[in-house]
Amino acid sequence: EPGYFNNYIPTVLDPFAGHCSRLFLVYYSNRNYLGWDISHKFMEYNKAAVQRLMEPGLFESSTKIEVVEGDSRTINYYEQFDLCLTSPPFFKLEDYGNEVGQLGKLGNYEVFLDGLYDVIKGCYKSLKQNTFIAWEVNDFRLDGRFYLYHMDTARLFEKAGFIIHDIIIVDYLRGFLSCFPSQIEMQKMVSKEHSYIIIGRKGEVSKTTREQLLDKLKSPIIQPTLL
Repeated sequence: EPGYFNNYIPTVLDPFAGHCSRLFLVYYSNRNYLGWDISHKFMEYNKAAVQRLMEPGLFESSTKIEVVEGDSRTINYYEQFDLCLTSPPFFKLEDYGNEVGQLGKLGNYEVFLDGLYDVIKGCYKSLKQNTFIAWEVNDFRLDGRFYLYHMDTARLFEKAGFIIHDIIIVDYLRGFLSCFPSQIEMQKMVSKEHSYIIIGRKGEVSKTTREQLLDKLKSPIIQPTLL
């Protein structure tokens, strides 16, 4: 069904657009993209990137891109997106800016998770039925405490109504700390060499077979002449 951009191209919602790496990924995958971020610095770069991608060229693209500078906790659409893809902020581990509403500066870790849950709730409402959410997260250590961020994110997905569909472990092959065995011995901590992609789904997995899907795509209902 047509969504946010009112066309038949799948649309990706990114609640933490960041440095626009996913913007480029989605664009070059021939998908629509809507990215939110509260950081003015990030959004200035993202807006320039959108303008550059949308300039007339030899090959015209029918995909749409939009970026919104705003607090992702206010995302409030209704079943207009086909995928939610992002990498959320890592609490206070990184500085994303001084804007009021930066999740990592709201308070302690539990307050941060409350803010993150508000974002996830908005994403759940914004996704169409039988679609997916995929967030890349990693556990981290801060001030002597180890945070099981990937587990907390999965729990927030479930709390918002998503069904946990899968977890993909992304192997970085080698971490920085692994180059210094003496530091591992001294600190009694191993190098972080992976991250997690937490995948949830809204609704049940489609039972449509590949053959049925191909037949549906050939239907006159979605032919370009009728768009």
